[in-house]
Amino acid sequence: MDASLLRDIGISFLIVAGAALAMAVVFLAVTIEQIRHLHLPSGMGFVATLRRVPFGLVLGLDLLDLALDFLSAPISWIILTKLNLQGLRTVTAIESLFPFTQPIPTLTLAWIVVRVLNISGDEPSLQWLDGRPPEPRQLPPRDDTRDH
Repeated sequence: MDASLLRDIGISFLIVAGAALAMAVVFLAVTIEQIRHLHLPSGMGFVATLRRVPFGLVLGLDLLDLALDFLSAPISWIILTKLNLQGLRTVTAIESLFPFTQPIPTLTLAWIVVRVLNISGDEPSLQWLDGRPPEPRQLPPRDDTRDH
């Protein structure tokens, strides 16, 4: 390969990474404000969290992954911890550590699939949304009249 081709590829990569980083910052800044107004219960799983977060968050995290490659894992982890979105942390960190997956918008695709296929996942009781814990499940009374 000639040196000018390598230089052009490097410049193109830097332009794409820079644009992706700028868009990630914008999407995440806007979305973080939206998420702060949501009352998200802690302990939600991946699917339940995806169903509640806005599209801009997953798009911003995927753009951050595209721009920073494996360096996005700790940044995403910190952002998701601060937003109480532990259900997305592990998947985001693992995906960003796999080489050559950065161009694939994994979280964005998962968000779309969960919504299009109406996957409900591990939804907590809706009582958690207003800050009250769910009522404990009652077992049926034991029948001691049975013959043993």
